[in-house]
Amino acid sequence: MPRTLRRLRVLVVLVAVAGLSLTTLTTLVWATARAVRLIGLLVAGGWAQDASLIDLLEIIDLFLVVVVQLIVALGLYELFIADLDLPAWLTVHDLGELKRSVVDLLVVIIGIKYLERALASTAGDTLSYGIATALVIIALVTFTATDRGHRHQHSTPRDS
Repeated sequence: MPRTLRRLRVLVVLVAVAGLSLTTLTTLVWATARAVRLIGLLVAGGWAQDASLIDLLEIIDLFLVVVVQLIVALGLYELFIADLDLPAWLTVHDLGELKRSVVDLLVVIIGIKYLERALASTAGDTLSYGIATALVIIALVTFTATDRGHRHQHSTPRDS
């Protein structure tokens, strides 16, 4: 690969990693602020309300988004720029692994959104929304299973 293309690749990935790092920190602050607000609500007696459970699920969702953003940022850096001294469970070997992290997060988010809707809806609405949710989750799981089945071993982009 010509030197100019390698430099461009590194620049593009560094911008992506920097952007993800900023959104990760911003989302972490957002999730923490929501958690502090929920704790205040619970201490004031809000623990008896279904809305508090929805708030808790949304906060868990936000913290999961933070973790996945961090995994993607580290993974992009490791795939395209240089190896990092990461634990084996955090090391990625291809873009498919990063996509699976995002799809896994989407499945959890969709599940949480379904629970939120179920707590606030009638039985008929909950059933139809549940069917639609299940279909989307099945499609996402099928996508990741198909992606694993078709994945080939390639050298990482930084090796070329």
